[in-house]
Amino acid sequence: MIGTEIKEHQPFYHYAHIRYIGDSETEGIFLDEVCVQEKADGSNFQFSIYKGELVFGSRNIFLGPDPQNDWKKPADFIKQLREKNPGTINPELVYYCEYMIHHTLSYNHEITPTVIGFDVMDKNTEKFFSADAAKKEFEKIGITFAPIIFRKKGEHVKIEELKLLVETNKSAFGDVIVEGVVIKNVSRLNKFGRPLYGKVVRDSFKEANKLAFTALKELRDGERKIIEEFCTEARIKKSIHRLTIEEGKELSMKIMPELYRLVADDILTECITEISRKYESIYFKEFTNLVAASCAKVLKKYLMEQST
Repeated sequence: MIGTEIKEHQPFYHYAHIRYIGDSETEGIFLDEVCVQEKADGSNFQFSIYKGELVFGSRNIFLGPDPQNDWKKPADFIKQLREKNPGTINPELVYYCEYMIHHTLSYNHEITPTVIGFDVMDKNTEKFFSADAAKKEFEKIGITFAPIIFRKKGEHVKIEELKLLVETNKSAFGDVIVEGVVIKNVSRLNKFGRPLYGKVVRDSFKEANKLAFTALKELRDGERKIIEEFCTEARIKKSIHRLTIEEGKELSMKIMPELYRLVADDILTECITEISRKYESIYFKEFTNLVAASCAKVLKKYLMEQST
């Protein structure tokens, strides 16, 4: 399952990372009808009602009823909707959204909502709603739902079609190409008992700003190519946002030890299947050193951008 309650007297249901199509988590995804949705470039955010009180969370942290700093804006947005449309938030459900804080893509913020819904889970069964049912729940509250691009029998969906789609399809929220798509098969669970979801992300998004790494020391060709392909500026920035926005750490070079370990873990967790297909071996010490060097370059650049 994607949702897991942390049983420490707090109503928090973790939403796990969705893996790339081709990962073992996605085996069998095209055996039934699938729903393909736009993947928004924001920060994972959740809300639910606990003992009558509206509470919030990021992907990994329970934020409580009154989040501060970067999470205050989306929380206030949900609170205002609850006041405007009382009774529309079901206390039996958990609502998962993207808080559309700026990351990598430059959406048109005149038309981009503060929050975009993408999933709903029943607390009692820990089962996720179909996209159509989830959309209805969000619309009751007044929240925009992640655009559904198409529904189709899985046997008629080709990987090449999905790759072309993410390279050419415009976002519903501005004159930019989508970050990627999420593919959902709600007819069955995967072999690990979790929802059968997968994603395809635009290559140019994954590989954004390769030039940031051209000054890296020439080490073994395999590790260098892995870094160029998978340790992208977009991935590093998402990890910076996770540490500073979701976990509340100070934005400074002091986060470097946590940052490079987080990025390295993220690459190996999400991309190890693809890496193992392309490369015969990986020397982890060199890989880690290159990840750290890449993170340092991007973090320094990001700090300069934030100071201007």
